[in-house]
Amino acid sequence: MMKIRKILILEDDRAASETLTDFLSGFGVECECIKNADDFASVFSPSFDAAIIDINIEGEFDGLHILRQIKSRHSTIYTIVVTAKDIDDNRRRSIAMGADSFFGKPLDLSQIADALDLRAPADSREGTI
Repeated sequence: MMKIRKILILEDDRAASETLTDFLSGFGVECECIKNADDFASVFSPSFDAAIIDINIEGEFDGLHILRQIKSRHSTIYTIVVTAKDIDDNRRRSIAMGADSFFGKPLDLSQIADALDLRAPADSREGTI
């Protein structure tokens, strides 16, 4: 997998969005957070290396609609789909639609880091010289 430098986070829960941003920033990743499909249309570009997509978001379209748009335009963008509802059914649907990873909520942030192959920057590790 390529080095992840910039991630789009589609999450309508502000606390969850902030937690993901704080966590991923610790790996030197730039995060752009949006809460609905309308925001997606205005910020999405191929400059994103990955996207974390909540299925249940505000607005007319759900996260699976956004997943379809990303994969049809830029299939190399690594996609992680997350949800708290109907986890088994949504996992099958997401993977069938091209999601690279799927996680049920509540999220285990270490699973997100592993899926994105993130490593802490060398200068943040204790005991390195």
